[in-house]
Amino acid sequence: MKKKINTSQSRPIIQKATLSDINALDQLEQVCFSSDRLQRPQIKFLIMAKHATIYLAILDKQTAASAIILSHHRLKLARLYSFAVHPKFQSQGIGSFLLEFVELQLKNSAKELRLEVSKVNKKAFNFYKKNGYRIFARFKKFFEDGNDDWRLNKYLP
Repeated sequence: MKKKINTSQSRPIIQKATLSDINALDQLEQVCFSSDRLQRPQIKFLIMAKHATIYLAILDKQTAASAIILSHHRLKLARLYSFAVHPKFQSQGIGSFLLEFVELQLKNSAKELRLEVSKVNKKAFNFYKKNGYRIFARFKKFFEDGNDDWRLNKYLP
């Protein structure tokens, strides 16, 4: 399935995050999330962790989006721990492009990708639903701000 990228922009470059990307990831967390933000030490830990992979979508030399994946290879399960698209790059297909890239990267190591989304974040919920994710569980007052959580998953081909 092809994802539409705004033709006024060039196609994003996807790369793995390194320690030199901590500032960009921290800024993305600050602008994209009002609570439950990752802090710099957590970002550094995840960049260095063997069970985690962070992908960045770079567009016009700017970090447009990020995806943090935690993998459980023995279980053939992966978790989309954090997914952020900078507001100025939203609705241009970059999030869909990055999510599709992540799913392709996991094709040989995971059979299922799971994530959490706040019940009040309708835009994110609809994005994941449009990309084939379905609710498999709900938790009351899961998030730091007291909002309920929807657990979503998708079985990868």
